[in-house]
Amino acid sequence: MLLHAGSFALILLLTGYHMFLMFRRKGLLSKRNGMTLAAVFAVLSGMALGAEGVQAFDFRWGVFALITFIAAAAGTALGMAYGWQPAINGFMSGVIGASLGSMLGGLFFESRLIVMAVAVLFIICSFIAQKAGDHLIHASRPPRKKSNLTSKSSSVVSTIVLGASLAVIAGGMLLQQDRIALGAIGQPKFQAAAIDEDNDMQVAMIEVSAAGFTPANTDFEAKKMIKIVIDVKPRAGAGLKLVSKNLNVDADLKEGENIFVLSNPQPGTYDIAIPSRNSNGTLTVKAAD
Repeated sequence: MLLHAGSFALILLLTGYHMFLMFRRKGLLSKRNGMTLAAVFAVLSGMALGAEGVQAFDFRWGVFALITFIAAAAGTALGMAYGWQPAINGFMSGVIGASLGSMLGGLFFESRLIVMAVAVLFIICSFIAQKAGDHLIHASRPPRKKSNLTSKSSSVVSTIVLGASLAVIAGGMLLQQDRIALGAIGQPKFQAAAIDEDNDMQVAMIEVSAAGFTPANTDFEAKKMIKIVIDVKPRAGAGLKLVSKNLNVDADLKEGENIFVLSNPQPGTYDIAIPSRNSNGTLTVKAAD
């Protein structure tokens, strides 16, 4: 959790620094260039915040709303130095970034490596954006008489494009929310049960999310009691049942931890399933050496 908190703090600090730069460069950059830089960085910041948020808290609509609010506020502040229309563009860019970041980050199974990779990529992209701003300042030339009209028309077009993109992304998320394979990339496929010496039993934790069972296959040893903890994540849905014909199990699952104990497991492979989500897994009991 400290890694997640540190990454959030780093992203917010760098975003704040770029807000400072946008106001500092107000008289050095043209409105068009300033608006473009603000929108680009708002998307980057929103994507980083969205990816970190979904990695830290799973994909929950409440968390998504909070991350989107922060990204939208940051995008608005980034564009505010150049007027109300760049501020609107920044707002929409932040929301787009948070949406894309949440979807992309949610595709990966929760991992410290993903959190670190997002933070490093954000630092690199922030540096590139800063250098691009420096280049635009040094390459700037006095505007021509028609530049004001051109910048107004281009800013209107950019606002329309951002609005249309936001509508498409929001609509896609709402319509496809149950079909997005959250946590599917990098998901572990196998695990061996841990040994609890104090209680003389085997213990295994199996998560249930929108991606199904994680991991899908768990190995145990025979002649030793088994404790299985089924941890149902918020995005897995409600009204779930764990079914195993081999084990004669047909049990309701609640959000959070659900505990099942097998007292005398025999060697063999036992299927487990959540029919309503078409999720399948196996428990393999191996003969003791």
